[in-house]
Amino acid sequence: LATDSSDIEFVFPGDFNLDSNVNILDLVGAIQYIIYVGTPATDLQLAGADYNYDGDVNILDLVATIQFIIYEQP
Repeated sequence: LATDSSDIEFVFPGDFNLDSNVNILDLVGAIQYIIYVGTPATDLQLAGADYNYDGDVNILDLVATIQFIIYEQP
């Protein structure tokens, strides 16, 4: 029996608010982060907002998130 514990952190692409759903609330959070420089965000939130995994949260991630919300959600 192992006594160590490790946290496994996973985030869906586009999921800025970390609720496991990608929707308009995530888009609003990411927009606020981009527009209002200094808006607090955790590393995990930024990983979720970085839809294209290029290391930056920018307009390209917003466009990809919008496309997902409009075209790919069930």
